[in-house]
Amino acid sequence: MFNVYFDEAYKDHSLKFKNENRNYHIDSIREYTIGTFVGWPEDEESTIEIDFTNWKNKWNDIYHRDKDREIKGEFFTQKAGLSNGFSTQKKFLDKRDMLYEFFQLVNKNIDFIQISFESKTFQAIREYIYPTLNLLADKQSQDNFLYGMCKFLDQHAPNDLWEHIIKQNVDQKVVYGEIYRALKSHKEQPMLNKFRRVKRTEKNFCIQAMKIIGTYNQQEFFQQKNNNKHEDFSLQFDYDNFFYGVCLHLKNNQIKKSTVRMLVDPEGTGREVDSAKKYFEVVNPKSIEHIESNSFVGLQISDIIAHTFGAISVYARKSIQPINSEGKKLISKSWFDTNQKGFDLYIEIFKLFEKNSFSSENDKGFYFTYISKYADDAFLCINMIKYYGRFNSFEEFSEETPEQHTEYFNSSIVDSLDRKVFNNK
Repeated sequence: MFNVYFDEAYKDHSLKFKNENRNYHIDSIREYTIGTFVGWPEDEESTIEIDFTNWKNKWNDIYHRDKDREIKGEFFTQKAGLSNGFSTQKKFLDKRDMLYEFFQLVNKNIDFIQISFESKTFQAIREYIYPTLNLLADKQSQDNFLYGMCKFLDQHAPNDLWEHIIKQNVDQKVVYGEIYRALKSHKEQPMLNKFRRVKRTEKNFCIQAMKIIGTYNQQEFFQQKNNNKHEDFSLQFDYDNFFYGVCLHLKNNQIKKSTVRMLVDPEGTGREVDSAKKYFEVVNPKSIEHIESNSFVGLQISDIIAHTFGAISVYARKSIQPINSEGKKLISKSWFDTNQKGFDLYIEIFKLFEKNSFSSENDKGFYFTYISKYADDAFLCINMIKYYGRFNSFEEFSEETPEQHTEYFNSSIVDSLDRKVFNNK
């Protein structure tokens, strides 16, 4: 059998309206849920458990914790411990040596890793947008429209529209009307790039989306089937993308689902198991188990990886600020004000990307992620680690100032988008 463990971080799944902001704009709430799968053959379980337990005991002793106390991912992210990634930190927050040894063990022992980012914005607005996809001819058009609507509503929708989407007991047809008017209002605003030229792609999307939303809203079947009010919307988060993604990764690694034992940390809702059953129960009804993380190192490993990547994605996005009147934005230079310790940790994590690349040359460097259709924070996180990975040594990295690295990092993201390195898998 092949054991696969799944755990998640930032699993605050409800979307409620609070203080005129969606709740993931509040410091304690996150936009993404990050799920991690790790796996290995069953006969390697004891070796991995011994190595990880030795690591845990060593660091529990250093931090004067109970020897057998579980080390969770929150141990590294509490008190904004990774708010600037792995840059130089205050001594009482600096756990980079501990994380470095952890990822050394991961690289030594684990060949199957997958990290999944799931956007709560995506899950929320699909309640309204999915029905309109029937008006589009093919899956690529549907994916493009869905991504565009997620991005538009996240960045440009007024608060009262989000309040209706998330909280209020409002007729769905009214909400479609408000989405249409928000698109129209944005289309009529001056949309200029840094060269003072019209952003035609953005304007054209608004025009096309207005046609789709308007057509759907006028259809008689919509009035008959959906002209009703809905309860206060609390997102019923599902895990389908996570488990669909791990199926793809298993296939790429030539691991048959019938040989997989899927072990999931219970969160009280059972939705993880519901999604797992869709993809695994048909081949092996006994392959899915709910287990407690304090008894299985696989779940503890998954939890730490999920929190590490989650913290980078959350704090990287928060640190991006406009630097001029033309709207240019850059990440804070503090992300590149690091020392040898921080650099080595980035490189150790970058090894995961190289190690978990798919075999096809075209997929080289695409590593181990399955990402939902709206995942800008995930893109930022992944490219931060890739950026450090391009340097051969800390001395080479130090030839540039933090200010220069900020500009180069911004250019590397634009270049990655232009070359379409980032696709949905």
